[in-house]
Amino acid sequence: MKKKARDTIFSVILILIMVTLVGYDVTGVHIQKIKIQKQIEEQERLGEEKIRLMEEKKKELELKREKTIIEIVEFDEKYRVIESEFFNEITRLPDVLSEKFINIDQLEEITVKRISYSKEFKKKLFQIENIPESLVDFYNFKVDFLNNDIETYTLLNDYYTGKSYSSSNNSKIKDSFYRNILLFLKAEEERIKVYEENDLDYLLD
Repeated sequence: MKKKARDTIFSVILILIMVTLVGYDVTGVHIQKIKIQKQIEEQERLGEEKIRLMEEKKKELELKREKTIIEIVEFDEKYRVIESEFFNEITRLPDVLSEKFINIDQLEEITVKRISYSKEFKKKLFQIENIPESLVDFYNFKVDFLNNDIETYTLLNDYYTGKSYSSSNNSKIKDSFYRNILLFLKAEEERIKVYEENDLDYLLD
């Protein structure tokens, strides 16, 4: 009888242990599911946040691009006027390198006018405010060209008027003219590059 009672008690204890273990296992699985669900939700939240940030960055870049385009167009409107004035003035001047001149006074007059036109262009260029960041290099190249242009025609004027007449100065003048061409092309290449990058190449026509 005592043995039967012990067996019964032992069986009850085993059942209780098994129920506890099963309950623990179910609870553990449930907790694990909750953790996984939280991880999934966190990943979704991070994914949504990443998408939101990407959209904000995209809008920011679009606004920046629009701002850049507006700045370039506004600059172009002002620059085109003074550039046109400059070209109209210098194209009316005879070519001092064409060897058609026999009058030194005429050569001096031409070089003085060219220097004056370049100085005036430079002055008006400096008066343009708010140079677009994308056109800063072009602006600096153009200033370099004008400075060199003034120097070139000053050397030429001094050469023809006898203020500085020598073979070394003749070579210096040729080098200065060559540099003038390079600086002008460098500035124009930079402007073309910026305009094309911003789909504004129609402004170059």
